[in-house]
Amino acid sequence: QRCPLNFGNYSVPVYTIHIDDTHPAAESLERMILVPEKFNFWAFGFGPLWLLWNRLFLAFAAWLILFLALVAGVILLGLPLLALQLAVYGLSFLIGLEGNELYRRKLKKRGYALVDIASGANVEEAERRFLTRRELSRHELDTSQEVRSSAVTKQNTPLIPIGSLM
Repeated sequence: QRCPLNFGNYSVPVYTIHIDDTHPAAESLERMILVPEKFNFWAFGFGPLWLLWNRLFLAFAAWLILFLALVAGVILLGLPLLALQLAVYGLSFLIGLEGNELYRRKLKKRGYALVDIASGANVEEAERRFLTRRELSRHELDTSQEVRSSAVTKQNTPLIPIGSLM
């Protein structure tokens, strides 16, 4: 018997949302960046080019040093070319796994703060969900502040004596 909550192979992509802290709120939303939380096939297939394209120069330098060390190791040990190919594929796989995390770290260094996580069938839907949730939370915050301010006003009103008790 199948579980009624089984959704099959359908999965919804998750995105981390980064906003530039160095700009005013309205402008920072225009500069919002969504980074997918998944394996990066572009980084896997075009590792060094992807690193340069995304201006991850330190990661590119590390890749280059590791690649040259792999080539030197294969040549010095007299291993077949297949060993070098497997090592380079392993390195590419590692870049594919960690590429988006490297990009998130770069955003953090540039002053972008991780503000939320959203999911959606695509980037536009995730962005819409984030903005809708942000508006709802802002509205709830305004409502709770109004309730607090009215409670403070009620606390500050002097007590008026009733009857002969005072």
